[in-house]
Amino acid sequence: MIKAHKIRLHPTAEQAVYFAKAAGTARFVWNWTLAEWNRQYEAGGNPTAFKLKKQFNEIRREQFPWTWEVTKNASDQPFLDFGKAFTAFFEGCARRPKFKSKKRSTPSFYLANDQFELGDHRMWIPKLGWVNMAEKLRFAGRVKGARITKNSGLVVCLHPGRDP
Repeated sequence: MIKAHKIRLHPTAEQAVYFAKAAGTARFVWNWTLAEWNRQYEAGGNPTAFKLKKQFNEIRREQFPWTWEVTKNASDQPFLDFGKAFTAFFEGCARRPKFKSKKRSTPSFYLANDQFELGDHRMWIPKLGWVNMAEKLRFAGRVKGARITKNSGLVVCLHPGRDP
């Protein structure tokens, strides 16, 4: 069972723009990956999330330089999520992955545990700085990862690790 703690964020206007860019980058990478997977599969290839990530990183600097404006996890994690989604689909546990829409999808992106730091009432994010949280962290121990999501407001979903 995956447990998580959701804590509302209180970003400044500049930080809210950064979060929107990071979520947009994650959505774009997901959609690019799905389109490229479909193209290669129909051509008789055997695409994998790892191969697609390698291919994306080769063309990223020339074709998509704006993806470097946000944290690297915004463009790396969609490949891992994509691989898990297709694995679940082929095992018969889930539906086929779909393209993400700007209007219908929930904007979000993932941060690995080495890409952020938690303070008392705040969270440090690379290329952004400290972001205020509505409350203190409600558990002790290490945090495995965080997913920033915008539903009605910005929320960070923190995933605690297990104690050794």
